Amino acid sequence: LQGDWSSDVCSSDLSIDVLPVEYDIRNEVWLERLELPQFVKQGETYEASVLLSALSSGKGTIRLQENGALIAEREVDFEVGKNRYSFPIYLRNAGYYEYSAEVVVPPGRDTLAQNNRVLNSLFLEGQGKVLIVHDPAGDPRDRQEVVRALQDGQRVVQIQSAYELPRDPLGLLEFDCILFCNVPAD
Repeated sequence: LQGDWSSDVCSSDLSIDVLPVEYDIRNEVWLERLELPQFVKQGETYEASVLLSALSSGKGTIRLQENGALIAEREVDFEVGKNRYSFPIYLRNAGYYEYSAEVVVPPGRDTLAQNNRVLNSLFLEGQGKVLIVHDPAGDPRDRQEVVRALQDGQRVVQIQSAYELPRDPLGLLEFDCILFCNVPAD
């Protein structure tokens, strides 16, 4: 034991047990992280970088998904240590985007499948976007003036019935404002 704390431990009546952990894993591949830029503008191309680590060199496939849809797949040769792979991505619409990267290697070339996938997300701001939620059984005239005023103010307006409203709050991130026009609480 070394350092300032060792004298405190040695002078106390504490017993310290050490159990060395030994393992013999030679074929292990894992993804450390999926890097995305912090700031992205609408219509801009950017890169998603996947950092792969391996205990032995080999081959595999990296799959990149955006909001659950496969957008890129690449066969890779990796070396021992850290390996970085970049994927160009182009965002067209404002909103929340969730990305996942996964590495797939041949059988026997990996020990733990749990560390072969990483997640990250980003939010792309767009111009002011307003969601108008209406009662499907209601009168369309209830919202016409509000919609017209917002459009005159150069806002993008999207109209949905209360039944179409996303259940996941992340689906609402693309909106700057949400207006409920005569929608009952139930």
